[in-house]
Amino acid sequence: MRATHVIADRWREAIANRRAEELVGILIPDIVDQTIFALLHAIDDGALSLSFSASNGATVDLNAEGLGELSGWYIGSEGWREKYSSERFVDDFAD
Repeated sequence: MRATHVIADRWREAIANRRAEELVGILIPDIVDQTIFALLHAIDDGALSLSFSASNGATVDLNAEGLGELSGWYIGSEGWREKYSSERFVDDFAD
C-alpha cells in the first residue's frame, strides 16, 4: 500500500530528487511539527494532563484553557507555526 498523505508525498519527492543534506532539511522540520502536534493532540483529548506554572505563580491547566484546540491552533492554517516560526513553514492544508 502506498501512502498518500501530503507529508509522505513531500518526503517521496525529496528522496527521489535531493541530496542527503537537503533531505534532512525537509524531514527534521516535518518530524518536529508532527511530534508537537501529537503532544498537543494528547492534551486536547485528555490523554495527557498538563499544567503550566507561570512566573507570577499562577497555574494554567492546559486541558481547560486550550479548549480542546491546541493541536489545531498549532498545525492549522494561520496557526502558531505561521505566526511565530522563523524557519521553513509549509501549510499542507492551505487552499
